[in-house]
Amino acid sequence: MGKYFSVEVKPTMPMATQIDSDASDAVFGANDVVFDWTSFEIPKGAARLVDITCIWRGNQTAKALEFYFARTTSTNGDPSSLGTGNATAGGTGYYKDVIGSAVMAAADFKTTIDNLTIGNTGYGTNDSPLGLVLQGRPDSGTNVGFDKIYIALITAGGSGWNTSTGVLANAAVSAGAASTFVTKTVDPRLFFDVGDVVHVHDSETAIGTVESLTNNDINLTAVTGVAIAEDDEIMNISPITLKLGFEK
Repeated sequence: MGKYFSVEVKPTMPMATQIDSDASDAVFGANDVVFDWTSFEIPKGAARLVDITCIWRGNQTAKALEFYFARTTSTNGDPSSLGTGNATAGGTGYYKDVIGSAVMAAADFKTTIDNLTIGNTGYGTNDSPLGLVLQGRPDSGTNVGFDKIYIALITAGGSGWNTSTGVLANAAVSAGAASTFVTKTVDPRLFFDVGDVVHVHDSETAIGTVESLTNNDINLTAVTGVAIAEDDEIMNISPITLKLGFEK
């Protein structure tokens, strides 16, 4: 019997790649980078990736996605950028570090939950596990006994994916002024959960980490880290969660 384990990855996506500075939706087009190389660690040695679960906030019109995997450079550095988010994968210099890829077809997604779009590789198109073997370079992990692997995501099936929330600030709040702020237009519980790091749409500095939510309040674990203007759209720095299932 194989030994199974799972790894959760929550990539961070800069605001500039998620939404326009005027709060217009920045929809990901076909072949756009959704997020660049994001590291995770697995027990040292080769492991077989048998499943990817992709949980995307919001009810989306599902399109195919492509996942790419890489290892550290020969000097255990990060691979060069795959490309700028919300633009084509025009990066260079990472070619020797790529170790595999996987596709999640549109049919692999379930969209009946109101506020989540959830996909699993092999759900709609092929019942077989992935069977992709991944192995990092020796001594690449930050802890003894682990190796570092990277994952990146590109849209493949056309335009449509987005991360906009429609949750707007009800009034201005100064940086450091409060640990609670009021929202309007959309119930924040539809897009955010406890532990999420939230931003205003036009700042790469976080407002803070969500401690609790009501239908029109976001309560933070600390005072606001950046000024909020009325009608700023509130965004999630990590709107996508990945669950990677392995056999060792």
